[in-house]
Order: sequence, then structure tokens, then C-alpha cells
Amino acid sequence: FLFSREGVADLKGVPKVLLLSHVLEHIPAPLDTLREIAAVLEPGDLFYLEVPAWTGFAFASQGYDWELWYPEHYELFSRRTVRHVAQAAGLNIRSMGLRVFNARALPRRQLARAVANAPLRALQALATGRRGPDFLDHVLGDHIYAILSRP
Repeated sequence: FLFSREGVADLKGVPKVLLLSHVLEHIPAPLDTLREIAAVLEPGDLFYLEVPAWTGFAFASQGYDWELWYPEHYELFSRRTVRHVAQAAGLNIRSMGLRVFNARALPRRQLARAVANAPLRALQALATGRRGPDFLDHVLGDHIYAILSRP
């Protein structure tokens, strides 16, 4: 993956939404890449970032047997590290959260174990009105997303 300012420079003055989904963990210097992206963002532009979370249920329960753990991943992230690299790159975090790719594909026993292993997350999700897929995103939290912009 090579990010090119020149490719985005042609869009100067046009509102942009840049998307980097499950790419940053494959880059040996993620902070440098985020700085390059931040340099081309203009006021009003948005940048969506999504990465696997080593703090999620799948990695906690399966470790390196997790289907999304690949040897070519240079980094795995937590919400704290996403926040750190985004701010170090000069980006504002407009929104950040957790999500699951396909919770419906998980066996019921595994979902029950996830809730039992994270009772505080489960109670917090219920107390804040999360239901259905939003509840599972909060409890399982296998992927981190952030919507970023320039200050």
C-alpha cells in the first residue's frame, strides 16, 4: 500500500471521504501513513479508519488462532492506541466505537460465553439502550472504527 498525495491533490476543494478499512495493521509505519493522510484532508473532509482489535472477544478467546490474525499484521490496535496514533498524526476523533463483522455467524454458545466473560460491557450496553447488533458490537468489540477529521 502506497498512499499518494498527488492522487488526492486533484480533488482539492471537493469534499472527500477517505476510507482505510483493515489496511493500517498491514503497514509497518502506521503513524507516518496517518500523517500523510492528514496532510491532504481539508476542512469538511472525513476519514474512516477500521482495524482489528486485540482487545476484543475473538482475540481474547482464540489468541493467535483468531481467523483475523495474520502474520502480515504489523500491528494490532486497541481503542487507546487508535486514539494515540490519530492524535499524534494531527487528526480529530469525531466518533469511535467497536463493531463485529458477522455476529450472526457466531454459535449461540460462543455469544453466551462472550457476554459471560464481559459482564460489565454487557450491562453497560443494556443500560445505554443497545439492542441487537449494536449490543453485540459493544460486547464483542472485535474491530475498532474511528471517524476522523482535521482540526
